[in-house]
Amino acid sequence: MATTSEQAKRGSNAVRVILREDVFDTLCEAQGAVTEIAKAALVGCDRVTLYRIRTGKTNPSASSVLGWADRLGITVEELWALDSPKRDGMGAAA
Repeated sequence: MATTSEQAKRGSNAVRVILREDVFDTLCEAQGAVTEIAKAALVGCDRVTLYRIRTGKTNPSASSVLGWADRLGITVEELWALDSPKRDGMGAAA
């Protein structure tokens, strides 16, 4: 979950996409990608980008979200989860 300062940087209404790491690692390893460098190459990014997405330091682009799922042969929903801000009863971010 994002901290208050992280939400302020992104805006309180930002939706964060979270990698389902267990699914990602299992699928990568099934294809022979066991190191972080190999896993990153499999989905078309570099090791630093993979690390930043894993740790929540960056939110992947829409094309990355779609592309990673496609390269691993699964749906977006199977690979990614959404973390949206909590809302109060009036629809505003809490």
